[in-house]
Formats: sequence, C-alpha cells, structure tokens
Amino acid sequence: MKVFGHPISTCTRKVLTTLNEKNQPYEMVVIDIMKGDQKQAEHMARQPFGVIPAFEDDDGFAMYESRAIIRYLDARLPGTPLSPSDPHARARMEQFISVEQSYFTPGAMKIIYQLYFNKMAGKPADM
Repeated sequence: MKVFGHPISTCTRKVLTTLNEKNQPYEMVVIDIMKGDQKQAEHMARQPFGVIPAFEDDDGFAMYESRAIIRYLDARLPGTPLSPSDPHARARMEQFISVEQSYFTPGAMKIIYQLYFNKMAGKPADM
C-alpha cells in the first residue's frame, strides 16, 4: 500500500493513523507540497484536484480524499473495526465527520495557512 502525501498534512496523517491502527505496513511517498509537487502532472493523475493525500492499494486500486480512504481501509483491513456497527452510533460518527468537514476544517485551515504556511513561505501572517 502506498500513501502519496506529506507528513505535515493533517489529511495525510489521518490515513497514516488508520493504517497504523490496523497494523498495516505501507510505503509513504512524499509529495513535497512546499515545492508544489501536488500540482505536477504525475500527482494530478492520482489526485485531480492537486491536493494530498492519494492512496494506492496493493492490488492497484487507487483513490483520493482522506475521509473516503480511511473508511475504505477500515472496511477492507483486518483488525478491530474503527467504525461502530450499531446504526445509531455509526450515524453519530458520520454526523461528526460531516460537521468537521463542513464547519470546523474550513475555518481552521484558514488560520493554519495564515499562521503556519505563510510563515514557512516568508510571508506575513495576515490576520
């Protein structure tokens, strides 16, 4: 299994955490987002939106979007399930994931970009 991403990326770390929870070996292929590697043709073929991570299974099955990847890995890999089997508990999990994706992450990422990535790029934090 290959994860195409960067260790600094929260979304890449979601996938890596899931693989580690499932005790699954993997290969990490670093996509240097500071150099813009995520926008290069080779990566765009894996992830058409030019972001990270992307994933390739041992059998060549490929996908992108961290939340979809972690659900796939949970369903496919042996070990303790990470998602609840009870329909109500699973619905609450899906609700929380939707809230995180729709309401928390967009605002949090604006702050992260301003305070962290701008600083790394030598730009002022415009807050």
